[in-house]
Parts: sequence; C-alpha cells; structure tokens
Amino acid sequence: MSRCCAMLLLLCGASAYAGPEAGGVSQPAPEPTIDARWAEHHVNFSYFGHSTGVDVYYNCDVLEAKLERLLRMAGAREDMKVRAHGCEFGPQRLSALILADLYFKSPTLAPQQNATKAGEVPPAAARWNPVSLRLGGTPGFDQSDCLLVDAFRRQVLEYFDLRNITADLPCSIGFVASHSRTSLEFEALTATPTAEKESIQFEKQPQKHDDKLKSERG
Repeated sequence: MSRCCAMLLLLCGASAYAGPEAGGVSQPAPEPTIDARWAEHHVNFSYFGHSTGVDVYYNCDVLEAKLERLLRMAGAREDMKVRAHGCEFGPQRLSALILADLYFKSPTLAPQQNATKAGEVPPAAARWNPVSLRLGGTPGFDQSDCLLVDAFRRQVLEYFDLRNITADLPCSIGFVASHSRTSLEFEALTATPTAEKESIQFEKQPQKHDDKLKSERG
C-alpha cells in the first residue's frame, strides 16, 4: 500500500471517532428508569391571598390552570382534575379566598400497603426530573404568584416523591418586590410519557369479570 493511501485511511479512521481524545463532546447518558407504582390522591387546597401589605386575587379559571401546571411539574399524571370553589358569582369573579379539590395520581416508590389486586395498573417506568420554578422567569408565573406557589409547597408537595427541595419564597412575611426573583426547585419522580399513556389507557379498559361467576349466574 502506498504511503499516500495509508495516510488517507488513517485520517478517515480518525474522523470517524469523535471521542474525548478527538475533541468530541460526549453527551451524558439518560438516568435509568425506576419501577414505580401509581398513588392516588385527593387534596383539599386552600388559597388565601392576603399577606403583609398585599392582596392577590384570582378567578377560579386562572387558579385552576396554575394549579394544574404546578401539579404537572411535581409529577402528577396528565388526567388530573382540579375543581375550584369560592366563585359563587361566576368563574371569572376575582377572589382572594378560593378552595380547590385536587384529584391526581403520581408515581411513588413507597411500598404497596396491600397485596396487588387483579386488574391493578402495572408498574410505571419513572425518572428523577429536575424542576426549577422561577417567578418572573418561568412562563405562566410572575412575582404575584408567590403566595400561591408557597401555599402549594406547604399543602401539596408532601403527596409527591421529591428530593433536594429548595425554596426561596419570602412572600409569607411580606410582598416580594418586582425586581426580585423567587424560586422553588426540586427533583420530582416523574413517569415517562410512554408509561403515563399506557397507565391511562389501561384504566380506561372495562374491568374483566370472573368467568366462573358469570357462568354460575347464567
């Protein structure tokens, strides 16, 4: 083989490898999934929009939308239900005192209390997902949402599997100035999109009845 051809093959081989030695940037491997089960929750949430020197009002539609967004960030399945109360004069009427019923399912690593029943939703593949909510920086949330986010942190986060929680929400002792940037950060156990869709489809299937009982009743 000529020297020219040998050099060409050597260069081609080097360009095909883009590892660290060749100046390539390696991408971190995705975190492996964890087998989790679905836990069902019903939370009675209360929003009180009065603090030192500030009153923050919502209508029920806006509050429901923000709560749904917060639930999704924390790992709730997409088929959640949020029902706000306290809007007797219409869902668009502003109020500083609103109650809400939160119905949702989320993945958990907590052990099953009872034996697995037939027809129960199969385990869900889940990962730890970093979440960073910055008021004034995260779309859909600004400084005026501080009281709401703080109430969500105190009343709802305990129902999720979270780790490394850090909160900078001083609005409970006074209003946060518009130039400040408050935050809530954590890692949430979140089901993969495929696992979430499969679990919802599984629950929509009609429950199978025992063939023996059906034959006896027939």
